[in-house]
Amino acid sequence: HEFDVSPTYVFRTSKFSDRAIEQFTPDAAAWSGVGLMAGTCEGLVDCVKNWGFLGLHTGLNALNVGLIHSGEPLREIEAKPSYDPQDMPRETYEPPADQSEQLRSAGTSPLDQAPQWALSFREQQINDLTARGVETIGFYLPPVIDADLRAYTAHLCETELSRFPCIAPTDPALLELLQGDIWFDAKHLLAPGAAHYTDWLADALLAREVLQ
Repeated sequence: HEFDVSPTYVFRTSKFSDRAIEQFTPDAAAWSGVGLMAGTCEGLVDCVKNWGFLGLHTGLNALNVGLIHSGEPLREIEAKPSYDPQDMPRETYEPPADQSEQLRSAGTSPLDQAPQWALSFREQQINDLTARGVETIGFYLPPVIDADLRAYTAHLCETELSRFPCIAPTDPALLELLQGDIWFDAKHLLAPGAAHYTDWLADALLAREVLQ
């Protein structure tokens, strides 16, 4: 939902980080520009900032500036595990007072449908993957505390993405398992919560015969 309503959402959370610079390839930057022109800015000042940061990040990406200060020879890069479990919440994270209520709530989708630019962007992704020989495409959202964000994805699964395997974390049994102090922040789970979700997701994939 955050990216559908704000194609430059990463600027709110981690601008000039490695992942933010890596994100803005020419194609991704062009789609972000389409989103901004569609009116996703929150006022003139926000629009100017987003266009400015977009230009800077796209330039840094194109020039491979990251290699200058953090590049390493491939032979010196050590292998890293694909799963990096966290055991302690983020230092700045304060659980919302209504966490239990949110996890038990079905929520309400903030939008009736995704903005047109986001619909077009996902359709291009689907077409690109299909053209490259991908036979099965699916969508999913990991658990988040905000009930409305879960409801938005569930709505997309029922409408725009109904022709694909689409898994929203709205199962009350799953969300009951995720009660308590097992959140790294409002959108990421600590190791115990991740274990619960991994088991649940595996069952959901099998039930939909996605891996057949």
